Amino acid sequence: MIKIVIVDDHIMFRQGLKAVIELESDIRVIGEASNENETIKVLKKNLPDILLMDIKLPDSNGIDVCEEILTNYPQLKVIMITAFHSEKDMISAIRAGAKGYVLKDSNIEELLRQIRLIHEGKNAIDFNLIDTVLEEIRKPNKKNILSKREQQIVKLIFEGLSNNEISEKLFISESTVKMHVHKIMEKLGVTSRTLIVRESLKRGLVDI
Repeated sequence: MIKIVIVDDHIMFRQGLKAVIELESDIRVIGEASNENETIKVLKKNLPDILLMDIKLPDSNGIDVCEEILTNYPQLKVIMITAFHSEKDMISAIRAGAKGYVLKDSNIEELLRQIRLIHEGKNAIDFNLIDTVLEEIRKPNKKNILSKREQQIVKLIFEGLSNNEISEKLFISESTVKMHVHKIMEKLGVTSRTLIVRESLKRGLVDI
């Protein structure tokens, strides 16, 4: 069962979305919130698998909230929902760690597709928006603080490979991989593999 929490300040939208989602036998809405404070309280009480969160919240920016929440709950998966498409918001949401991004006027099947793919550990963006995302993320960064080898390792971490698997893939020792991972963490100012990927994407340091 995929557990969902919906965050949106419009109660009719939340209730309508909940009613439609719960028609699916494998998805259940376990909580609702209308702002940042309510969201934090709900997550402390019952952590879901996926958080559906509006980009525009009454007391804060949903993208900033997404980044803050994922710092405290890195295992949580976030899908940003929005009524108005903005390329800037979309890229910022992905760099903040969101796994999905969907427009409110999209077909419900698109949202359900993203929920299931993301629950399986994949990333999912609306088919109509994916070209924009890839084009932006692939732009070269002239001030890349990571070496080419470190960028390779970040990409493999993104793919879910362990240090041992990375060493076999790159034909280097596992101790060398650990050394590179440690240096990457130091350069990015992070303390986990999950945060390595998130910070690298946020800064546009890797071509994934």
